[in-house]
Amino acid sequence: MIAVLSAFATPVLIVWIVLHYRSKRRQEDSADRSSRLGSQVEFEQMAEKMERRVQALETILDAEVPDWRKRDDR
Repeated sequence: MIAVLSAFATPVLIVWIVLHYRSKRRQEDSADRSSRLGSQVEFEQMAEKMERRVQALETILDAEVPDWRKRDDR
C-alpha cells in the first residue's frame, strides 16, 4: 500500500514543487518590473527638472551675456 501511494505521490509532489517555484519566480519578476517602472518615472521627473534648470540658466545667460552661444573657447 505504501509503495503504491508513494509511486503516485512522488510525481504529484515533483510537479507541485516545480509549479510552486515557477509561480514564485513570476511574482518576483512582476515585482521587479513594477519597481523598475517606478524608477523610470523618477528618472523622467528628474530629467524634466534638469531640463527646466538648464532652460532657466540659458535664459539668465542670454540676459547677462548675449553672445555666450557664439563663443568658441576651443
